Amino acid sequence: AALNAAIDRYGPRHGDGGNASGRTDYRIGFTWAEQGHGASCEVTDVKVQFTVDVTLPRLATEAARSPAMRAEWRRFVAVLRVHEAGHAHIAYNHIDEVKAAVAASRCGEERLRGREALDRIDRLQADYDRRTDGGERQGNIVI
Repeated sequence: AALNAAIDRYGPRHGDGGNASGRTDYRIGFTWAEQGHGASCEVTDVKVQFTVDVTLPRLATEAARSPAMRAEWRRFVAVLRVHEAGHAHIAYNHIDEVKAAVAASRCGEERLRGREALDRIDRLQADYDRRTDGGERQGNIVI
């Protein structure tokens, strides 16, 4: 109970402000150039940047816990790590879609098309959480 209370108090928050045991934050940014050809325009030199940060709990007093509690804690963190890695992989695996959407844009629509691709990734993330019940279907991650 004390560990759950500490995670609730000090742990990361979901985007809606609710408590989370772990959290994955990623950023996919993109840049491009436009090249004019008379009356026409072409999107060129599309570049995508990706960063990811995963926040997991750490049990500072692990050595002071019983062997059974340490084993349960390690299992909890292992399952949580798998779940959060799933979020990171979803984002990483769809970077090329963002690049393709921007590259296929008409001049002036690059930001809109890139945002649409990013919104699709957000929907995939939400679907992943629904399918895994926030990771609980990947192993009981509640301690």
